[in-house]
Amino acid sequence: MDDRLFSEFAPVALETWRQALARDLKGKTADDLSWASAEGLLVPPIFAPDSPPLPAAEGGPLVESLVAELRGGAPELRFTLGCSYFLEIARLRAARLLAERLRPGATLTAVIPSAAVPGDEPHKNLLRGIVAMMAAVAGGADDVVITPPERLLGNARVILREEAHFEAGGSPAAGCWYVEQLTRSLAGAALRQIDGAAELPAPAAAPEGGAPLEHLGFTAGIPPFLRGPYTSMYVVRRGPYTSMYVVRPWTIRQYAGYSTAEESNAFYRRNLAGGQTGLSVAFDLATHRGYDSDHPRVVGDVGKAGVAIDTVEDMKVLFDQIPLDKMSVSMTMNGAVLPVMAFYIVAAEEQGVRPELLSGTIQNDILKEFMVRNTYIYPPAPSMRIVADIFRFAAEKMPKFNSISISGYHMQEAGATAELELAYTLADGLEYLRTGIASGMDIDDFAGRFSFFFGIGMDHFTEIAKLRAARLLWAKIVKGFQPKSPKSMALRTHCQTSGWSLTEQDPFNNITRTAIEALAAVLGGTQSLHTNALDEALALPSDFSAKVARDTQLFLQKETDVCRVIDPWGGSHHVERLTDRLARRAWQFLQEVESLGGMVKAIENGLPKMRIEEAAARKQARIDAGRDIIVGVNAYRLER
Repeated sequence: MDDRLFSEFAPVALETWRQALARDLKGKTADDLSWASAEGLLVPPIFAPDSPPLPAAEGGPLVESLVAELRGGAPELRFTLGCSYFLEIARLRAARLLAERLRPGATLTAVIPSAAVPGDEPHKNLLRGIVAMMAAVAGGADDVVITPPERLLGNARVILREEAHFEAGGSPAAGCWYVEQLTRSLAGAALRQIDGAAELPAPAAAPEGGAPLEHLGFTAGIPPFLRGPYTSMYVVRRGPYTSMYVVRPWTIRQYAGYSTAEESNAFYRRNLAGGQTGLSVAFDLATHRGYDSDHPRVVGDVGKAGVAIDTVEDMKVLFDQIPLDKMSVSMTMNGAVLPVMAFYIVAAEEQGVRPELLSGTIQNDILKEFMVRNTYIYPPAPSMRIVADIFRFAAEKMPKFNSISISGYHMQEAGATAELELAYTLADGLEYLRTGIASGMDIDDFAGRFSFFFGIGMDHFTEIAKLRAARLLWAKIVKGFQPKSPKSMALRTHCQTSGWSLTEQDPFNNITRTAIEALAAVLGGTQSLHTNALDEALALPSDFSAKVARDTQLFLQKETDVCRVIDPWGGSHHVERLTDRLARRAWQFLQEVESLGGMVKAIENGLPKMRIEEAAARKQARIDAGRDIIVGVNAYRLER
């Protein structure tokens, strides 16, 4: 193999992406997707090293605030932040850039309103404050002031520092193509008003030291996902669709199921009425293991942590008044995948919906069950025959349905580090590719319907980098099978915020944790997302906590402007180095699995399970010793 990890891919230019987008939008162009901001900026939907510079902003509230503060004589520059995430980061960076010239020695203070929208629900104002605080830290504020003081926002500041490692990257926006252009546009407009003859200094150079990051040479757009020959390969790490969230945001998909089919159905319908856009079904342990609810071996497990489904009639009740031809349904099922999928297909047919119209995902990921979850029924080899049968059936009868969701989430919840989760998830995917091909299928018949499922933990920028690295490595893996369709190399993923990170102590802090994780999933480019509820460390989610979790995603979609630009952290020295480092570390672990003969052999050897358990033990030891801080658990406890 070439010494370079990504030698299979040729460099591409921004124009390649623009041409691909025009084809996908059938008549529209990239310019039609530009965002007209309040500052008079026309922001294109993607930025790259060869993007033309943005013109100076025409004015607007952000520019006015810069001018007012820089003309003042106070020793600090003070800005009240909103929740337009990247614009606020850019405003603070513009203030720093101009202060070095006009107000040397001035400090930068970010003011976080604790009630940004007076009279609104408290959790929504908390979410606004959390995102504003994240922008303050990422933008390089010297001080953060919460006004009026609010305990949960104060805790959020500590959680960002201690649990999310939000300050570990120094200046994460440095080098970011999008933020750097916004910064210079805002700064240029403010400087023009203050001193019309002045010019901005030249952009800062990249930090010295270290070899260039190889993956940046061919990732000026997005991944090899749709059409066209490999000679005009679309790049890999930035998302599986040309327009990403600019045209259609991620699917809001809450994982839920409990008690009976009737109760779960009522819960689903309430969630859908409240803004949820897809379903994700949790089954109880009895259903996972293939037992009927009246079997004596599963007494105490029925309807607990999932819904009990024994028959087609149960499945019909579960989806009563939910049109399956219009609803994407994800089902987390592995061991008993054959009967459960059959129930679903028949229930749809009795609604009048043919299999070819069904959209969604069946997990069908048996390999991870042998590592971390243990709801398998058969040994690995016969289990893989079932996997291949579902691949073939879905390819022939259910072209809109994803025949597998390869899960790293359960590995992360069991203690795997980001690189282990990434490596073993992709190693599982590689084994499933081989299984499909060994059954006589062509790679392009089934690989395009693969989906992935990653956990999103508290290390914010690492989680963003993990999703970007996953797309790089998956494209490399699939390209080795010489697919004819670039779509076969696209990595599409669902994400779920961490359950492990939630605490029963002071559970309203979990709103902050889930918001930080959800934003990481979005900025990493997930296609759908489940946000955990604040009370899940204590019980099944209440209607209120489910609403807070759902509102977190709606808030990110509607108020933060993070859907305006594709892969907005692209070019960031911090994020790109994390992406590169994670990709290389994960590839080493994947090669270790390959040296044993693939994932089935590695599972029989016990290696993946051992490595995950070792990582979990090290993490718990750091928490027990107080080296890893969990706010409210081993530090900053709530006084009673």
